[in-house]
Amino acid sequence: MLKKLKKIKQTFKDKSRISQVENSDYFDEKFYANRYPDVKSSIYTPAEHYFYFGWKEGRNPSLKFDTSFYLNDNEDVKKAGVNPLFHFISIGEQESRTRLPELKKVDKQVKVNLSEEIKLESIPVKELSSEDVIPLIITEETAPKDPTFLLFKNSGLFSEEYYKEHYPDVSGCPIEHFVKFGAKEGRNPSHEFNTEYYLKSNPDVAGSHINPLEHYILYGQYEGRRARVQYVDPDLTNKVNSPSILFISHEASETGAPAVLLSLMGWLKENTNINFSIIVGASGPWNAKFESIAPTFFFDKPHTEQDIQDFCGDHVQTIYVNTIAAAPYAKAFEFLHAEFVTHVHEMESVFSIFENEVEILKSLCSKYIAVSPGSVASLNKRFDKIELEYLKPFINHYKATEETQHPCEGKKIIFGCGAVEQRKGFDLFCEVANKLKENNISNVEMHWIGSDKEKDLNAQDTIHKLGVADVVKFIGPKANPRDYFKHGDLFLLTSREDPYPLVCMEAAEQMLPVVCFDETAGGMHTFVENDAGIVVPYLDISAMADAAISLITDDTLRAKKRLSC
Repeated sequence: MLKKLKKIKQTFKDKSRISQVENSDYFDEKFYANRYPDVKSSIYTPAEHYFYFGWKEGRNPSLKFDTSFYLNDNEDVKKAGVNPLFHFISIGEQESRTRLPELKKVDKQVKVNLSEEIKLESIPVKELSSEDVIPLIITEETAPKDPTFLLFKNSGLFSEEYYKEHYPDVSGCPIEHFVKFGAKEGRNPSHEFNTEYYLKSNPDVAGSHINPLEHYILYGQYEGRRARVQYVDPDLTNKVNSPSILFISHEASETGAPAVLLSLMGWLKENTNINFSIIVGASGPWNAKFESIAPTFFFDKPHTEQDIQDFCGDHVQTIYVNTIAAAPYAKAFEFLHAEFVTHVHEMESVFSIFENEVEILKSLCSKYIAVSPGSVASLNKRFDKIELEYLKPFINHYKATEETQHPCEGKKIIFGCGAVEQRKGFDLFCEVANKLKENNISNVEMHWIGSDKEKDLNAQDTIHKLGVADVVKFIGPKANPRDYFKHGDLFLLTSREDPYPLVCMEAAEQMLPVVCFDETAGGMHTFVENDAGIVVPYLDISAMADAAISLITDDTLRAKKRLSC
């Protein structure tokens, strides 16, 4: 999945600009990597990641520069699509543009010398009096454009619903009220932040008259200051403080590895009394699914080491690491002295990208579960003395989540599914479509389910480049592909490498024969064999197209190759 990134060539201009960003006083590599842990598993350096992606996601390069504020404060930079930090160090600073909201010069607001460095020990500013400080948010109409409003809104620490529910006397903009009055009255912006506790625990903040939530977001969380005494919901506290098993998922994405973990945890919840909790490295569209199963701690949300310790309690015996990509998060729980077990979904090409993560696991874990022969081989290549079990993945029985209709009555549908990238073979899927057209197969549409956001292929560009727009339909990501598979007739697994993709079993459960490549691509050939579809030679597009044609045009053969459930 990430192999594509190594092939992207940086221009000389990019390298020069990245170097300027990296060596500036406003980029802190350690801060960036620790604040955004997913960067550690990227093949990009922190500076490269910020230059190409981070600024577009509103990430900050250090405590000295606020990306979102700078873009919102400089409409010309925003429209130009220029990296904001590069703009600031190359021209913005000379033009006296402001890099932090607290440096913004507002009438009657204390002036700050822009040439001086902001240092953690100088914040809060103790010489200010309450009479000197004027809230940046002036009216309800201007609030949504204000940097303080945006800071709170995007922090994940201000809940307008919470504020309205707990303080019914408040009318108008909740954030505006909190900035002008609420913080001084000891009101909480959400259950995640206790205003009175923070001010009592930090007299320097209380004496400075800076908004306590603003201080925590910009400085306190990085200084290890705590935002609350404990989780406000006592029932939740009781549940999360005593798990015996901790499950770690590298992300909450709509992909195979998280799906396997959700299935496993769902079964445990329904069939055992085991008390477990969940760690998620990076939030995603499946956040709610994780939270519905057990107490969940999101690593990419503001937290301190004490928060982690409170969440884990002192009864954890086993830590289950779901994929080698989760290794950096697993390292944070070494203090529990629990037994680590790692579930390996990756094969050689992905292993080669995550060698640093493999080294982390060598120091943590001696027990592994592999989902395919390729995963077994990659583990044996790198580890000498480990306990290794080969266990094929499984899926839950289908439950409809969305009402769907046959999208092209009178035509048969061939499905493909996965991220729109070369590893998943979206381009090969389109090449098969070309072969079908060459053979005058006209009563067929080929539908691909998945995302092409920030992938190495663009769905529509690939479709039009190969001239198959009349056959291939890109329908985007779907929460439950089986809601669509039930209208289909055949599934193509075009992956160049895929250990044991669950989506094939989901398609087979909906009575779709599967056509896949041989063992070079992964382990799915052991599932398909001779009774659930057809296995063709690795990357042989003609053979895959011939297999698809035979199954689409011969109803008897297609019925014979359906999995008997």
